[in-house]
Amino acid sequence: MNPNLKITLSVDDKGSVEIKKFGNLAQSSLHKTELSFKDLNKAMMASANRLSTLTKGLVGLGAAVGGLYGIKRLADGFMDTAKSFEAMEIKLNALTRGRGAETLEKINAWALTMPVNTQKAVDTFVMMQAMGLDPTIAKMQTLVDVSSIFGEEAMPRVARALGQMQTLGKLSAEELNQLAEAGINARKYLTRAFGQTVEELQKSGTDIDKIVKAIMDGMQAEFGGASQMAMNTWSGMMTTLISYWEEFKKTVMDAGVFDTVKQFLSDALEGIKRLKTEGQLKEWAEQIASDLKKVADALHSIAKVAGLRSIMDTMRRGAELAEQGKIDWDKFRFAGFFERQEMVDAAEKGYGKVRMAIAKMIGEIKTADRETQTLAKTTQVLDEVADDRRGHPTP
Repeated sequence: MNPNLKITLSVDDKGSVEIKKFGNLAQSSLHKTELSFKDLNKAMMASANRLSTLTKGLVGLGAAVGGLYGIKRLADGFMDTAKSFEAMEIKLNALTRGRGAETLEKINAWALTMPVNTQKAVDTFVMMQAMGLDPTIAKMQTLVDVSSIFGEEAMPRVARALGQMQTLGKLSAEELNQLAEAGINARKYLTRAFGQTVEELQKSGTDIDKIVKAIMDGMQAEFGGASQMAMNTWSGMMTTLISYWEEFKKTVMDAGVFDTVKQFLSDALEGIKRLKTEGQLKEWAEQIASDLKKVADALHSIAKVAGLRSIMDTMRRGAELAEQGKIDWDKFRFAGFFERQEMVDAAEKGYGKVRMAIAKMIGEIKTADRETQTLAKTTQVLDEVADDRRGHPTP
């Protein structure tokens, strides 16, 4: 018998045992990883099915919600205009004892002839009405004339100052200063109207209605007609153009579109309330929560097999190491997930590289498994040859 052949066979026999052990280990790791991914896949599929069931359960609401969403996507500006006018009407309705629609129509028609939008006009009207200024189109006209000179913010500022005077029932320096900041020299108007200084008027106990009227008359005398001139400026024409565009959108929505959209929303809300009452929403929520927990558990298992930390653990440990000066924090916080793992490992242990992706790890295991199977088959052949040689020794 050839002694060299015996030695070779002996080594191969021992090697085959080790190779088989390695193959079994690789197979076990691969099996665990595949099970984790199967669990993840099952959980994600279950979650998707739950969401699909939820969608089917809401099919009765689908037309309503879908219709609402589609209309809003296609005509968002139209919806905003309708909602805005609806809100203005509600405000005016509360202040005018049920004449909100009529009052809004008058203000809107007037605003279309002025370099001011309806929303600003209504807001000023509401402020004046709430403060007892008895707003009229003539008073509003004066305020627009003022705002044409000093800017659109002057309109509410002047209205607020006059309203505060009316509410307090007396002339005070604070409100006069507010008017002066807006560009209105109210002291001049009062001196001209009453032939007295402000201090004298404060002592005289002059009725506040007369004082407010004198200031309004003074503004009208000084700035009257400014809004009409402003209408011919670029800014004035653009304001008017926008006002007419808003009016067009309002007209479209008033033709039944807005009521239809609100009905869609009402139907959707009723359907959701019904599902909640019947307990269906809670059941779906609990089922989806359970599925998501399974997804989280599966991801945790995969991370455990891969030897990876959680994102929060990595960030926490990275922050600690950065405080110790072992990690560049700016570089760490802008790095990717696996790069952060690698930086923490390198700082803590000073060696090795974290596997850069779970997929790569599984690929390596599969490759090793294939190679192990090949070696195992080769070893089996060598075993057979060795057995054959033992049974039939070389002469």
